[in-house]
Amino acid sequence: DPEKFDNPEQKRFFRNIDYENSKEKIFLFNTDRMDFKTTLVNLNCFVGVAAGFRPLLILKRCGFYEDTVVKYIDYSSVSLKFRKWIVENWDGRNIEEATNGFSRFIGREIYWLKSAHDTFDGNYQKMIQEFGGYDSWINFWNEYRKLKHEYHEIDIVQDTPKIKSLLEPAGLNYLYFSNCFNTEAGLVKWGKTKLKNQLKFLLTDLKDIPVIVDGS
Repeated sequence: DPEKFDNPEQKRFFRNIDYENSKEKIFLFNTDRMDFKTTLVNLNCFVGVAAGFRPLLILKRCGFYEDTVVKYIDYSSVSLKFRKWIVENWDGRNIEEATNGFSRFIGREIYWLKSAHDTFDGNYQKMIQEFGGYDSWINFWNEYRKLKHEYHEIDIVQDTPKIKSLLEPAGLNYLYFSNCFNTEAGLVKWGKTKLKNQLKFLLTDLKDIPVIVDGS
């Protein structure tokens, strides 16, 4: 409980990494690296957390079909709502239009998370370069928005068995869970042993599924 601390800095720190408070924040940009390499083969199904632009880069670098399904999972309902909103409403051209438009849509200010020491637009411009430049990004975004999307409010740590049911038994799946099993909020709430055991369970559960698993 953050309120048990007398030191205001300690209070603030533990409020910021509180498991329930974390659900109200949206990762506008990923804090993990974007210069990753992946398998150059079209995906039939992508399942991933609703965080930043890395899910889009995965699809860009792997490739996809017209009937590829994108399934977002997250314990944050507001992150899922944002993901759905930008797919349906944003043209991909101005990141502030996305943040301001969604804030108006949901009727309140949002706590946006991004990589440190840069502005929203600075992060956005770096992301565009990972897509091969502005024109390449816009072309990708327009094609990506045509795909079928699903949004599932699932806590991957607590609801690990549900993940397998989202993957396609045939074709190639990609599961991206980022650092869900290694967050400060998760470590405080669950402890390292439970997080490691849940990750082991997930990997064992998926051993017969054609899936690329990506996360730390």
